[in-house]
Amino acid sequence: MRCEVCGRQFSRADNLARHMHTHTGETPYRCVECSKQFSRLDHLKTHMLTHTG
Repeated sequence: MRCEVCGRQFSRADNLARHMHTHTGETPYRCVECSKQFSRLDHLKTHMLTHTG
């Protein structure tokens, strides 16, 4: 599967869908503590560690 915007190749559809957030600016994952938004769930999970300190 290839990104129609930049041509990057992906072997899985979910990876292509996640990649598309870089082009659309979509940030579907929001921190419930501070409302900061992220394009990737793994980035939100890493961020959440800052609140549990």
